[in-house]
Amino acid sequence: MTKLNRNVIIKSVGTYVPHKKVHKNELIQHFEQYGSQNEAKELMDEIGRETISMMDENETVITMSLASSKICLEKAGLTPNDIDVIISASNTPEFLSPTGAMLIRDGLNSKAHQVLDVNCDCIGMLQGLNVATSLLKLNKQYKRALVVGAFGCLRNSRKDNIISYATVGDNSTAMILEVQEEEIERGFLGHRSFTDSQYIEAIQFPACGMSKIFDKNIDEFEKRLRWDNFNSHFIPQSSADVITELLTDYNYKPEDVTQFFLSQFSIEYNELTMDAMSLPHNRFTFIADKYGYTGPCSPLLALHDRIQEKPFNESELCIMCSVAAGCIITALLYKW
Repeated sequence: MTKLNRNVIIKSVGTYVPHKKVHKNELIQHFEQYGSQNEAKELMDEIGRETISMMDENETVITMSLASSKICLEKAGLTPNDIDVIISASNTPEFLSPTGAMLIRDGLNSKAHQVLDVNCDCIGMLQGLNVATSLLKLNKQYKRALVVGAFGCLRNSRKDNIISYATVGDNSTAMILEVQEEEIERGFLGHRSFTDSQYIEAIQFPACGMSKIFDKNIDEFEKRLRWDNFNSHFIPQSSADVITELLTDYNYKPEDVTQFFLSQFSIEYNELTMDAMSLPHNRFTFIADKYGYTGPCSPLLALHDRIQEKPFNESELCIMCSVAAGCIITALLYKW
């Protein structure tokens, strides 16, 4: 009897983008009060920004997560009670307790058995997919997992900070994974990571640390997100190295990959990553020009838009890869 592979495949992808859009010209005008409008324009042109998405005052990462989850369930033709595992991935959670996943379960009126949060900063959703894949492969009582990324950075940002206030966008993207027992091997095949902790002070939220969040002697400015510029020029080559090592693990080469879904922070870094692997620039999908950088959601939001535009064919490969503060680079290999 042929041994079947317990494949974990993507059943559906759903996303919620806030209706409020802020154009690049509005952001440049905003920075005139700080005398940094020229610097803001230069950065947005360099990394590729036209508009960003922003939550309204009544929205939270939980309301966005519920919206993207419902879209995802509808696309899959499933109900909340068809989900066994819910994983919430956000570095801007609405609550530390209870977990975001618990709130999503309640908001969906789901009977999911396992709910948990992951926070690996901007690779949180990729690591959430890793955790979900492991749970589904190792536990035969689980059939499906809902992984929900959410990013609500703008209201936590310092309004004079060009990086965090002019380049990011709010979003939630959800993905349903499902187990399929098959003779062929497909779905999520594996992952690789690279970590270098020398930049841990460059991006911190809250800047003062949680132990001082209620200290009245600490200015509100110090309780917001600090995102300092740092020498990140190593990221394209390091990303290419992680991706190449992962592909080598499964006897593939970069040229075997149909499409790459990388960190959406910078189009220039996407181009340089392709250059490092001697690949044409049409092999990556970039969507941050119309949404802004959406943190842990960013490579999966790009995947969502690519699938909407052109679905993948059987046996095609894609790479999902992103970068988190610190710095950590994680790549996932998926076979359709």
